[in-house]
Amino acid sequence: MFGFISRNILTGLLTILPIVLTVYLLYWFGVTTENFLGGLIKSIVHESLYWPGMGIAITLLAWHGYRSWFDWSICNRHVDARLCGTFNL
Repeated sequence: MFGFISRNILTGLLTILPIVLTVYLLYWFGVTTENFLGGLIKSIVHESLYWPGMGIAITLLAWHGYRSWFDWSICNRHVDARLCGTFNL
């Protein structure tokens, strides 16, 4: 009986722990990004133009821009130009 209960508790923890850890890391990333870039944006833009969440939005836009530039530069340097649209690098 004790083995059955402990095995079920362990299985439950192994199931729920990655989900909880992922949600916490996403929360931590959002709060850290907003605190860092939110203060930077507030120093550049007037306080009345700042909306909560702009730090996260700028981070996502910067990441998208970096990825687009990186894919473009790899495509133009190392792949035949005719094949650039064929592959999703």
